[in-house]
Amino acid sequence: MKDYVNEIKVSIKIHDFECDASQISDILGIQSTDIWKKGEPRQPKALVVHDANGWEYEIIKFDIIYVGEMVDELVGIFEDRLENFKQLPKECYIQISIICFFKRGMPSIAFNKRAIDFIHKIGAEIDFDLYGK
Repeated sequence: MKDYVNEIKVSIKIHDFECDASQISDILGIQSTDIWKKGEPRQPKALVVHDANGWEYEIIKFDIIYVGEMVDELVGIFEDRLENFKQLPKECYIQISIICFFKRGMPSIAFNKRAIDFIHKIGAEIDFDLYGK
């Protein structure tokens, strides 16, 4: 297994819905990369549990530094589904999650107007985490 210098994960996360996660996939017209139910452990052997149902579509890349390019790729996958977001249950909380793990250097963080506009239109918040490996 290769030892990567860095890893970036960018995702759309949808939380706080009462329906089955498959309904979120049906509404958005795309299969999730992960789902979880309220009360399930956050990690396989963890004591901490999820406090709400969740749906996620995630992109992971290694040995890159440009966060904005990955956000733009995520937007490209979902921007034709913009109207579908309006059909999500009203209680949903939508988040763009960006997680960076770096051994050396720092990520380059820049968002273009297209990405900012999309994030605003779906009513999402941005959560950015940066970790040294």
